Amino acid sequence: MKERKRFCTYLFVVLMAMLLNACSVNTEEISSSANDAFATKKYQEFNELYEKLKKASDEKSNNYLETVKNNEVFLVSSYNTSTELSDGLKELAIIEKEVPSLTEHAKLTSSELNSKLTILNSVDYILKTQAPELENLSSQANTFVILMKEYEDVKATISALETLSSDLNTHIINIEAIETKDSNISGLLGSMRSHKGNIDSKINYLSTNSSKITSSNSLILEGNLFGLMDTNDIAREMESLDSQIEISLNDLKQRATNMRTHA
Repeated sequence: MKERKRFCTYLFVVLMAMLLNACSVNTEEISSSANDAFATKKYQEFNELYEKLKKASDEKSNNYLETVKNNEVFLVSSYNTSTELSDGLKELAIIEKEVPSLTEHAKLTSSELNSKLTILNSVDYILKTQAPELENLSSQANTFVILMKEYEDVKATISALETLSSDLNTHIINIEAIETKDSNISGLLGSMRSHKGNIDSKINYLSTNSSKITSSNSLILEGNLFGLMDTNDIAREMESLDSQIEISLNDLKQRATNMRTHA
């Protein structure tokens, strides 16, 4: 009788060990299948497998979900271009909608990617549009004051500068909307504001002195000495304004280049 009881106890222990081992293998298989489903973007299948894993073990399902959160799609550092960021945001929007267990994490990552995309777009604008326009001496924004014979000439330069100021302001507003700013972002934002202020100073000077500029240039054509004196004063003021723009642009370019390098 005792032997039979010991045998039953032994059999029970063996069966329980086999059952526990079967459960362990099962969760590993489920995790592996869930990985495959997530990698191939079969999110409905992933949800079903995750629910099975959760029923088998809350602890293992929680640990597994943490490993999924380290997937490349959630790593901000894996996105380096505007195209990659845009594609990543589209995929995260799908995950947010279709994978309930990852909705909040997808939202958080999307917010970080949007911030990074905002910075990259602003950096691209500064380096590919703003800087080349202001560094091109033959651009409309850099028309020499001596060549402004008519009001339309002054107006054309003002218009070109206003476009640069307005476009830069759009990027300033976008960066201001970023909730969390590190020192690099804050530095870039401050440089953008300073540079815009210098452009606006030149716009204001041209707008205020447009009549004086055109009349002085007309007097010079007539050989009038007073026109030459006025034009020299105007040229010195314009040179000072252009110098401030050049200084702020160089600072802005350096910050933008650093942001791109460390993006």
